Amino acid sequence: MDSERKPFLTWLIFITAVGAALRMFRLNEIPFTYDELSALSRTHFNSFHDLIQKGVAGDGHPAGVQVFLYYWVKIFGYQEWAVKLPFILMGILCIPLIYQIGRKWFGKSEGIIAACLMAGLQYPVMYSQIARPYISGLFLILLLAVIWNSVMAKATVRNLFAFAVVLALCAYNHYFSLLTAAGIVATGLFVIDRKYLLKYMLAILFSVALCLPHSHVFLQQLQLKGLEWVPAPTPGFFKNYLYYIFNFSDYILVAVTLLLAQGIYFYTKSKPPVKLKFRLIALLWFAIPAAIGYFYSVYRAPVLETSVLIFGFPFLLLFICSFVTLPTSYFRDIEIGVLLLILIVSLGWERSYYKLFYHAETEMFARHIAGYEKAYGNGRVIAVVNTNPEYLDTYKKKYNSGWSYQTFESIGDNPAWRRWLEKSDAKYLILCNPPIEWGSQYLAIAREYYNCVDSIYQGFTTDIYVLKKGADGCKPDQVPLFSYTLNDSTGVRVKYKVKPSVNEAKGIYVSCDPPGAAGLFFTTARQLGFGEKLRVNISADVYVDSTKPEGCFTLKFSDREGRVLEERESLIQSFAGNDTGWHTVYLTARLYHAPSVKKVAFISADLYGKPETCTKFKNFKVEVVPDNPVLYSLIKK
Repeated sequence: MDSERKPFLTWLIFITAVGAALRMFRLNEIPFTYDELSALSRTHFNSFHDLIQKGVAGDGHPAGVQVFLYYWVKIFGYQEWAVKLPFILMGILCIPLIYQIGRKWFGKSEGIIAACLMAGLQYPVMYSQIARPYISGLFLILLLAVIWNSVMAKATVRNLFAFAVVLALCAYNHYFSLLTAAGIVATGLFVIDRKYLLKYMLAILFSVALCLPHSHVFLQQLQLKGLEWVPAPTPGFFKNYLYYIFNFSDYILVAVTLLLAQGIYFYTKSKPPVKLKFRLIALLWFAIPAAIGYFYSVYRAPVLETSVLIFGFPFLLLFICSFVTLPTSYFRDIEIGVLLLILIVSLGWERSYYKLFYHAETEMFARHIAGYEKAYGNGRVIAVVNTNPEYLDTYKKKYNSGWSYQTFESIGDNPAWRRWLEKSDAKYLILCNPPIEWGSQYLAIAREYYNCVDSIYQGFTTDIYVLKKGADGCKPDQVPLFSYTLNDSTGVRVKYKVKPSVNEAKGIYVSCDPPGAAGLFFTTARQLGFGEKLRVNISADVYVDSTKPEGCFTLKFSDREGRVLEERESLIQSFAGNDTGWHTVYLTARLYHAPSVKKVAFISADLYGKPETCTKFKNFKVEVVPDNPVLYSLIKK
């Protein structure tokens, strides 16, 4: 082994060991994500035919990982660490694989920095701990690229056979890993020595033949036409993606920028050969699948998520690292060590990755329900959850609990929820991710019956409210950042003419100008530090004199030019049902879900009653309260 190669090999072993430690940290405590629980719920079929027809065809993913899980859990069981272990191992193997590609294409310095980033960035670490087709696809794509390099050098039967098999596995893994693999295959048609072209094309045909058994599943899944829960990407999607892959960390961005600046400086001094060919290949292997996914999502059906870009992610890293040149010996070791340290600190402390990811929503639901039932029991605790009951029941054995609960979906709409609460005699009410936006106001209505907050847990994609009856031992409620009623004047002006009702008690208003409308108009949103980690709550008591009431609450977000960026509404009938009399109507908006929130300058909250009549109301209130600060913190800054 030459003296120049030995220190890089030593560093690679150390970096791989660090990457393994980051992925296997407290292995037995890594919980299942919602996506994993969904996949595991589809492993209980009695036959392979049922697995494909009921567990794969309607899912939108190829059969590969689902079939693997089906047989894996039969042998090793359903414990979290056992299910995740093969995916963690594939994530670890990605580190030496990206080094091997980087070393061959650009050099040892470039390869070792790419391996460092692969080892410590949250993006590959997190997906290594999720038993879904993302890290497996990344591993297969890197393995395909390594074999592709060998085929381009010498197309032996062994190399071509391995290439065809891994290519087929990419197709069985995920459609975006297939798309990335197709880019690799297409590049080979232009790069390979002409004397190997026929053999190369035969290997491709062999791989296609290996995929034919899956063709009927592919045709069924083609009818799904996108992912209904995924929004179409905005023009800023890729800018946000770049920040995301670098942990939204200024420290990592500065470190990478300094390494790039150093590489450019060394280049101007020594002028080594420009590695344009492989830079272009690396860039295209990331950019083409990403562009296809983007335009398909915008113009046909949304499919693009950060998760599916992980298959091209290593080539973006290699493109960036291709401009890096490290100094020799002592300074080289310092730079690699400092970068690795920054990555570890960013992951564990700056991003609080382990604290957030290791408290997944479904397990936190189970932990709270089991804990309260054990402490109070005897029918004094009742839980309502916003999840699939089958997923939650996965944790019954782990927590040795025979808990009972209901789902929000099974209870029904707002009037049904109110009737359910009226019959409840439990002292403690646990609400797990209650729907609190638009017309679904389970939390606000529950507070009318359970006046005391016992605890609030806020985690990544998780909100758990424990409410109780009585006034003993109440925790402080959320303090509004600002709150206005119809009588306030500071920072708010009344949008429509309202007047006190002469025939009703004090505090009741009617609005007839324009007919049936009243509202508050905020002019201080920007000055009050309006941001996305906030929640806007509107409420009013409205008098309903018809069994089919008309009218609604509306909440509008506008920019400085008065253009409406988004509008929400909540129908009065969704709260009153078919009952007349006074009813409290609510509308909540989480600004996490509001587009272009940084452009918001004004908020208007309006109450519209029955057209051509006057609206009678009281207690019209608008408030802004802090929202869960870490709700999306692993995927947003």
